[in-house]
Amino acid sequence: MTGMLLVYRYRVKSLNGLLNQQSRAVNYVWNFCNDTQKHALKWGKKWPTGFDLNVLTTGSSKELRIHSGTVNAVCEQYAKSRSQHRRPYLRYRGRKSLGWVPLKGRDLKPLWVCAKDQRPR
Repeated sequence: MTGMLLVYRYRVKSLNGLLNQQSRAVNYVWNFCNDTQKHALKWGKKWPTGFDLNVLTTGSSKELRIHSGTVNAVCEQYAKSRSQHRRPYLRYRGRKSLGWVPLKGRDLKPLWVCAKDQRPR
């Protein structure tokens, strides 16, 4: 062998509470996009694109406690799904019915940065 292979193993402690909270926030954004779409249909406005929905949800990430990239990804996915299925609007999502939280590498932070009032154990 010429090179040495380093393998890093990380143990992620139970993040079920955090993921449940984030999935509820993602569903809230999805339902907001659906409400916006229904409002546009009711008043005969043009259908909002993913970019339009991103503009409308600007600043909500702090209140929802999810990354702004996640909010933008949900809005883009909503617009894509709506046009893909050729429907005027999509179904509302229940509490944790989506089952996914769109995360990218830049959206992730170490736990000790996220929880400022708690130290890592």
